[in-house]
Amino acid sequence: KLARNSGRFPQQLRIEDVELDESTRIGSGGFADVYQGFLRGEMVAVKRTRFRSSDISGILKGCARELVIWARLSHVNILPLRGVFLGKSPESHPVLSFVSPFMEKGDLVEYLRNHETPDRHSLIRDIINGLEYLHTQKPHVIHGDIKTVRTRCRLLWRCSEISVQENIFVSSTNQARIGDFGLSYIKNSDRKRWTSTANRSDGKTLRYSAPELMRDDAPMSRGRDIYAFGCTIFEVRTLAHPLFSAYSHVSL
Repeated sequence: KLARNSGRFPQQLRIEDVELDESTRIGSGGFADVYQGFLRGEMVAVKRTRFRSSDISGILKGCARELVIWARLSHVNILPLRGVFLGKSPESHPVLSFVSPFMEKGDLVEYLRNHETPDRHSLIRDIINGLEYLHTQKPHVIHGDIKTVRTRCRLLWRCSEISVQENIFVSSTNQARIGDFGLSYIKNSDRKRWTSTANRSDGKTLRYSAPELMRDDAPMSRGRDIYAFGCTIFEVRTLAHPLFSAYSHVSL
């Protein structure tokens, strides 16, 4: 409640000693660049946002609650959040970054494409174990955006598009980990505060959305994660997108 109402992070979520080399960018999207860095000797991924300084307070308030949820999760198949880093841009403007462990094997699709004989059964089991952990928390945590495709979505508060990568990664020990909990939900919480990314009009993301989610009044439930997980199984097994014959959100 404190995080939701005040927009302030618990002090333990703030980290200061992140070593970041500008030449180590490993990914980029419409709202953030991802860099390889180090935190107290640990290799980490630093997702550095590109919001203007005037946006920082609003972004902090908007995502404080969800990041607190992410930070308290602890499971081998959940990508942990190490903390939030407030750095400076070359113009000395505050820059918000999210820090998590670096996944050496990349995202799930990248891993599958780079390995001739991946253990697909184990990867699927890892994902369902991670979801089971989320869904058995008290209160239940609903991820709301399980997918294995790179897509684009529209930022509701800025009316602009961002590039969003998949949110299932593979660790150095070949274990699948679910990450990116920025738009997760706690069951029975104030669902009007957030709009699920599963409701985007982008065709690729809609591939992972249950039919009932097309309604504006679709209830928040664990079933949306289970449906998306079923779509994920299909892609892990075939490397084809769910409903691959449909090319637009209209046809979907």
